[in-house]
This record gives sequence, C-alpha cells and structure tokens, in this order.
Amino acid sequence: WEGGAVYGNGMVTLHDIRLETDDPDGSIATGDSVSVCFEAEAHEPVEDTVFGLILRANDGTYLYDTNTLWRRIAVGHVAAGERLTVRFDLRANLLPGRYTVTVAASRHDGKVVHDWHTDALGFDVTGPFVANGIVELEGDIRVSRAEAPDATAEPDAVADTA
Repeated sequence: WEGGAVYGNGMVTLHDIRLETDDPDGSIATGDSVSVCFEAEAHEPVEDTVFGLILRANDGTYLYDTNTLWRRIAVGHVAAGERLTVRFDLRANLLPGRYTVTVAASRHDGKVVHDWHTDALGFDVTGPFVANGIVELEGDIRVSRAEAPDATAEPDAVADTA
C-alpha cells in the first residue's frame, strides 16, 4: 500500500501506523472489530496534542472523522523524546469494498498540524452482503402476509359531500 501526502511541522511525528484485527491473516469482514494504531513521538515539548483519524471510501467519499479533542480526551503534557501509543478501536460496519484511513497529530486546538499522513492505510472489507452503498446498518427485512379483508363486512359509509 502506498499512501498519500505526509506533512506537518514535525513537533510530533507518527510511526508504525497499522491496522489490527482479530483475524490472524488481517482480513476484515463486515461488523468486525478493528483498531487503527500508531506510535507518536514528541520532538519538542507539547501540550494536549490532538490525535485523529479520517475514514474514506476508495473513491474518496468522506465517511467518518474523530479525534481526541472532540472525544474530550486530554493527552496532557508530552516531553521531548517521549513516545505514546495511540489506538482507535472501531467496528467495521462497512459493506464489502476498499477503504482508506488518514491519521494525524495536531496542536491542542487542531489549527497547526504536527504530522499528517493522508491515506496511511488501505484495507478491504469482505462480507456476504449484497447491497448498495457504504455502511452496513444491520437492517432486517421482514415480509408478512396481510390479513385478507372480510368479504362479508359492510363497506365503510361514505359521506355525501354534495
């Protein structure tokens, strides 16, 4: 897999970006638990670095975005040379297809990027579903026979509006 653009000021850098699954061969089926993980290293002291991810469909459609700021997870002070492990645990409620993940580290307010890895990961989701779209909403389809109307019942009265 070859990702996209990588940029940032380098105050924090991301390494060993990976996808972890319960399956030993790394395959992902619709509904599986998956984790996006990476190591972050501070090259200067930083406060409350924001770590985030973006999930897109293979055609670039924006599907999901979250980060430690929005989830109100305070990372706190990170000293120069300190390393952190960051892990996003997710459920792959996605229909079969190819998806990409972008990961990033930014300043506490999200306005200055320390390290951004566009489409750092690409993965395929498999499954038995035949459906159109992107997400699996775990919908059930039920079809039942309606009760036949009683042929002996009097028809409903109709008001004369003339």
